[in-house]
Amino acid sequence: MTDRRSAPLVRELAAALTPTRWWQRPQALAVLWLLFTAATVISISLWTAPWRVGWYQQAIDYPRFAVELVAGTLGFIGLARVALLSAVPDAAGRWQLPAAVLVAWAPWLALLGYGYFDPALEPSMLGKREECYFEVMLQSLPALALGLAAARSLYLLKGVWVGAVIGLASGMFPALVMQAACMYDIQHALTHHLAPVLVPAGLGAVFGAFVARR
Repeated sequence: MTDRRSAPLVRELAAALTPTRWWQRPQALAVLWLLFTAATVISISLWTAPWRVGWYQQAIDYPRFAVELVAGTLGFIGLARVALLSAVPDAAGRWQLPAAVLVAWAPWLALLGYGYFDPALEPSMLGKREECYFEVMLQSLPALALGLAAARSLYLLKGVWVGAVIGLASGMFPALVMQAACMYDIQHALTHHLAPVLVPAGLGAVFGAFVARR
């Protein structure tokens, strides 16, 4: 086919293309999902019970506690971003998802691990939420559902892995919020705030396999 004959076909194909709306792009979806997750988790946690009295003053008076909160927040942002970018076929390399999980979780876990031996705050029962274990799991579900829907709109292929990372991100923010909303004790944080994150991660892997485009 000559260039002269192919030109009309190219123009017809180009005219048939539908422009991608700004909110359908991976970066925009990631930002919208982050905002949705933060808004829903914070709203639900405040609705169920007050946050620990004076947590914000503790963040001012004890810089290492503030660093823990910042590290967890940055990890959540990075994990969420890579999870949705990885839903685009061939957008992420083979090791990008495992590396993102490591980079997102390692600083926060390292700080908590150090705090196990030298706590940033004096361990206390102040603000203890009796159902915090289940709160982390339940608060992660709206973000998990929306995250999987957003990933599917990007032609998700690696459903199991991307779904698991979306589940990790969905549970990471509720776990982080509990550091300010619930009692401060590293052992309690590991067993009642971080361990429940495995549930949305598992659900994300299972449902991600179902919603992936074949």
